Amino acid sequence: MRYCLLTIALTSLLSVAFGQNGEISGKITDKNSNEALIGVNISIKNTTIGASSDIEGNYRISVPAGNHEIEYSYLGMEKQVKDVSLSAGEKLTINITMVEGVQEMDVFVVTSSKYKKKIDEEIVSMEVLKQESINNANFKLDDALNRVPGFNMLGESPSIRGGNGFAAGAASRVVFLLDGLPVLRPDNGEIFYEILPLENLQQVEIIKGASSALYGSAAMNGIVNVITADPRNKPFTKLMVNYGFHQKFGNELYTNWWESNVRPFGEGSLVHMRKFKDFDISIGANYFQDKSYLQFNERVRARANIKLRYYPKKIEGLTVGVNSNLMHQSGGSFFIWAGLDSLILRPREVASDKSRTINIDPYVLYFDKNDNQHSLRTRIFDIYHETTEGAKANTTQYLAEYNYITTFKKGYNMAAGITGYYTKTKSLTFGDHDAANFGTFMQMDKKFFDRWTLTAGLRMEYFKVDTLKTENEIRLFKKKDGSYPTIPVKPVIRIGSSVELREGTFLRASYAQAYRFPTIAELFVNTRRSGTFTFPNPDLVPETGWNAEIGIKQAFRVSNWVAYVDVAGFVTKYNNMMEFIFDNSIIGFRADNVGNARIRGIEISSFGQGKIFKLPFDYMIGYTYIDPKNTDSMNTSDNNALLKYRMKHSAKANIDVTYRNFTFGMSGVYNSFMENVDNFITILKGVTKFRKQNFGGDLIIDTRVGYKFSEEARINFIVKNLLNEDYTLRPAFLEAPRSYTFQLTYQFQ
Repeated sequence: MRYCLLTIALTSLLSVAFGQNGEISGKITDKNSNEALIGVNISIKNTTIGASSDIEGNYRISVPAGNHEIEYSYLGMEKQVKDVSLSAGEKLTINITMVEGVQEMDVFVVTSSKYKKKIDEEIVSMEVLKQESINNANFKLDDALNRVPGFNMLGESPSIRGGNGFAAGAASRVVFLLDGLPVLRPDNGEIFYEILPLENLQQVEIIKGASSALYGSAAMNGIVNVITADPRNKPFTKLMVNYGFHQKFGNELYTNWWESNVRPFGEGSLVHMRKFKDFDISIGANYFQDKSYLQFNERVRARANIKLRYYPKKIEGLTVGVNSNLMHQSGGSFFIWAGLDSLILRPREVASDKSRTINIDPYVLYFDKNDNQHSLRTRIFDIYHETTEGAKANTTQYLAEYNYITTFKKGYNMAAGITGYYTKTKSLTFGDHDAANFGTFMQMDKKFFDRWTLTAGLRMEYFKVDTLKTENEIRLFKKKDGSYPTIPVKPVIRIGSSVELREGTFLRASYAQAYRFPTIAELFVNTRRSGTFTFPNPDLVPETGWNAEIGIKQAFRVSNWVAYVDVAGFVTKYNNMMEFIFDNSIIGFRADNVGNARIRGIEISSFGQGKIFKLPFDYMIGYTYIDPKNTDSMNTSDNNALLKYRMKHSAKANIDVTYRNFTFGMSGVYNSFMENVDNFITILKGVTKFRKQNFGGDLIIDTRVGYKFSEEARINFIVKNLLNEDYTLRPAFLEAPRSYTFQLTYQFQ
């Protein structure tokens, strides 16, 4: 009944009459230099409507008819506010010149609401990474994400605030998106970091907390959305080259098999974007080769991507396009070490693989005469994977998603849509299986008094893998014969609020339900890896849960400094939690429903920009504490009440200083000791001894220096693991020693 009431409450807002919009556009420049300002934030007061200026300083924003205050803000510049009166269908041109000053760091995001919105007005914790953050991590997204407060990598497995344990790359509770569409491997939920075209990046948006209401199953823990850049008004070409090498560990026994004192790696990327009259194109390519500090683990990767867009002149507001990525990679597959000392960099069992991945994403985007947004995005995702043991897998997924986004009269915003996919896999490891999904969602929000934003959303979803399907049923309205027809869907809701208590003080609270259906791999995997066996479990049942958060963000302006401090408390509960565990009865791993769990904690973070001794300085620091418990074991003497493969404490810090054409930076990541792991892991050679030696946790520091020769050319020198620490992010896998990287970036315009 509560889901029916929420549906009625949401759909009742549709009775609000539409009002035709007008359009405001213009160019924003620096008054002193007359140069175009890129990324100026434009927002309409008393609404959640926003936009930003492009590389030429131009902007365009659709606004409901009526009287409005338009706010223009940019870091280091004085805020400007313009009063406008706009008629239905009217187009106004407002050019802005900005002068130097001190201003809050407004950031706009799209992932949490599916349209552009100020990050301060979001009801959940979010982080945004720009291209520079990825560059500083050697173009590795997983390394850059590992520096985000509350985000931890456990080998290939991402975890936000302790939501995920170690799953060897499968069964993620974090959904990775590429321009809004999922890029998880359809058969096992593995994340394809390598296929993401980071050379053509605009920004990466991270949502912390359950997001199933908008993005469906697997979004129990959060979202990572990689948003690529669009062509500018002028042709743009960028070349990026990395070359580096790993240094030996302090213990020379580790590397007695190295042919030389270093193990090199290198990477090159190229991207070109340009616009024509009614057509634009973006193309990119990437090549990567790594000799690896691990034995038998050399890897080679080649990737290409393309984005095409066409604007038919005869149909105003219509865009037709296609995006595509193609990747091939091969090399070693190091899983578990053979032991300590001379065996620590040698695999317990030599293995290698090769794979080919391609996605083709045709789409249609249309703004109607009332400026309502209609988008139909589709994807064909095909993956071929083969191991040295002869295990072959071919998986194809067909996906489609329709979104409708509108602003009603009086400032109500709505995002609604339907989505579905069909997956077919043929695999020696998983067997031959079919999977299907269908979902529908709607989210609405409204901003009151220019301070208070309310959000509510609902999603209903159906899953099917072979004969297994969603068992939950929703009873519809009573028929004349007294019966109640049902539909086999699982509903989840999302509600929240954000309020600006006073200027610069933002309070938020949210509650979101979550639902995750087992992947094909969790149900049917049957394989052997590094001498360990993983068995199927067709009796798995879906896990459900919810996440709640309350947080406050405070902005500070002192002299030439602007800073934010954010404090959040959160709790996540899981029912029938699915985890890969070692089962003594079958002497192997398998996915199982381990019971009910609760993760609660607190996160404190701060970021800011200003000047120290007249030198531009920016920083980011954060601390996260989690208390991850299996609630079924909390009242017993069982020591396994603590969820496995979690670190209770983590701290992250990053600073950058600019002096003339030089930049200096340093990053630090601290993770406390991983207290609970499977007993089987501790009997592997060297694991118990290594864990005892590193009981205090790990602090890893990276540093970098850069020099800008001109607006076009820049060079960076990056040192990772500066102290050359021996550390693991998950048991039986030693992370990389100190490495040195030279990075060159050159832009042509």
